[in-house]
Formats: sequence, structure tokens, C-alpha cells
Amino acid sequence: MLVLKLVRKDEKSVTYDYYPYDQKVSGRITIRIDDCEILYAKKSEYDQDTSNYLGHAIYRIEKYIKNNEFPETDLVAWG
Repeated sequence: MLVLKLVRKDEKSVTYDYYPYDQKVSGRITIRIDDCEILYAKKSEYDQDTSNYLGHAIYRIEKYIKNNEFPETDLVAWG
């Protein structure tokens, strides 16, 4: 589980912070809107030994871009 929080969105890109298990230390992802290229990705301290949370966060942000919907916050859970 992770929480996504919108940091910034403009016509070219969107940036979200992600918090694994609602930790206080976040990772950050910036993705270009026109082609979903990852412009910046910083893992959270909780995610250093894996890319599991980062991968789920990227997948969800790409979904936001495809749907042109950018929530301020979102809970992402998987099983």
C-alpha cells in the first residue's frame, strides 16, 4: 500500500510524492504527460532495496495521465 500526493502539474509534466505504508519519508516521481516518459524518479528510504512501491506509483500515475485525471491524493493498494 502507498499514498500518492500531487506536488505539481503543468502542461508538460506531473510530479507526485509517494509514501510507502504511509511513511513520513517520501519518494518522488515526475512523468512527462505527452509520452509518459519518466523524467525523474527518487525512491523513498523505505523502498531502497526494491522498486516495488516505485513501480506501483509509476503505474498509477501513468493511468492518471491516460485518463487526464490528477487527484490531489490517492491510496494505492494491491494484493
